[in-house]
Amino acid sequence: MFVVALVGGLCIAGVRGLETWRVFRRFRRRFGDGTAGMLTRLETLERRMARASATGERLDGAMAELNRSLAKARVLTGAAGETKELVDRMRGLVSGR
Repeated sequence: MFVVALVGGLCIAGVRGLETWRVFRRFRRRFGDGTAGMLTRLETLERRMARASATGERLDGAMAELNRSLAKARVLTGAAGETKELVDRMRGLVSGR
């Protein structure tokens, strides 16, 4: 009877050990796949961040150019206003107003 219990116990222990080994292998494989997927997503994110940084730099350059253009436009608008004032005065002098 002792031998039967011993053999039965060894069989159960062997089956449980095999199940445990299979679970461990499956975990290790899934963990490896998950880690690889995460690294791929991180690389994609890194590329997107680099593009966003480059876009930000281009945007900063465009904003600086816009500010320069606006400053020139303000100067030209002021000069046009002064010219209009001068022309209006000259018209007033010529027409006798």
